[in-house]
Amino acid sequence: VVLGDISGEELGSESDEDNRPAIDNAYAIARMRNEKLTEIIQTKGQSETHPVMTPYDEFAGFELWSKPTAGPGTVDPGSPNNYVREAFKRGMQFERQAGFSINPFKYGVVGGGDIHTSIVSHEEYAHSGEHNLKSATPTQRLLESESGEPSRIEQGTAGLSCVWAEENTRESIYDAMERKETWATSGPRIKVRIFGGYGYTEEMLNSRDWDKDGYANGVPMGGDLPTPSAEGEKPVFMIWAHKGPNSGNLDRIQMVKGWVDEAGKTHELITNVVWSDYPEVRTRSTGVSATDTDNEVIATYDSLPATGTAHVDIAEASYDNDMAGSRKLKTIWTDENFDKSLSAFYYLRVLEIPTPRWSTYDAKALDIIPPLDFPATIQERAWTSPIWYTPQDARG
Repeated sequence: VVLGDISGEELGSESDEDNRPAIDNAYAIARMRNEKLTEIIQTKGQSETHPVMTPYDEFAGFELWSKPTAGPGTVDPGSPNNYVREAFKRGMQFERQAGFSINPFKYGVVGGGDIHTSIVSHEEYAHSGEHNLKSATPTQRLLESESGEPSRIEQGTAGLSCVWAEENTRESIYDAMERKETWATSGPRIKVRIFGGYGYTEEMLNSRDWDKDGYANGVPMGGDLPTPSAEGEKPVFMIWAHKGPNSGNLDRIQMVKGWVDEAGKTHELITNVVWSDYPEVRTRSTGVSATDTDNEVIATYDSLPATGTAHVDIAEASYDNDMAGSRKLKTIWTDENFDKSLSAFYYLRVLEIPTPRWSTYDAKALDIIPPLDFPATIQERAWTSPIWYTPQDARG
């Protein structure tokens, strides 16, 4: 597993410390043989993306880590080598280069802890800190600090690694990790599934055995879409998510697509594919384009009115699921802009309604107001491993 949270600019790096090419085909093959998964979330923040690189992504600012593990300075927010989405895109660029037979960054995703207490502290309401001696109590976490130590307010709860396995055995779980049928969450036990193929229907999605239809007619998260058999055929995705038992209702599910064009440039699509219309109906905006310095389109995205925080009581560190969101969301989504000649990936980002962050629970315990320089609420989330598409001429 690759740890991407503070990778030291190694996650998607193209050269070593002596500026020599770090990746050739032999390296790419070895990397994919030994590193199937990458960590997208842990106590030191998320590694999906950053607002500096994706300012059009309204949810890119989630749980960012700005300090090194120790000592002064900051983590470079503008380095694409530190973030998973950029690695996904770079990997497709490598695969299309002469001499390459494989994508070196074709990862599945998992979550982790890096919490040095032997406690899985993944729930906001039960956060126990990263170190027993330094951050074990609300007082230590909110009111004390030490020179040269990482910021405690930036530290989050642990993420979770999740798998779809046939049975609860070591062999079955490791098989699921090997085929990258994994997803990560920021802590809640959100369940999420995605299947990609060319023949899914609403009838299949609404059937009792929809997951069996998913496997029979396509591929799950971590899988590879085959080349379409008919001209003009477009991939269709069956999408489903269910809230965790001890967390907020679901707000929306987003599809994140990345691809490489004929010139080798990367692009993104972020679209809200399904969302909760409770407590009020929301209308999605039409797609907006983001351009680079050459005025070329690099991303397309839409937006949806925010749920708001009327269901959250900051002073009491509580929330009411009966006031917002949905327990379950599902939909069928078709990539209407699919081009069978271009490499692409597709992954889901599932967002909960806002709920109190651990620092708000700690403030309630100390009978103080929550820190003013950090959000009082958090939108917990899940990320799936991508489904990949590789054109026939780019396959090794």
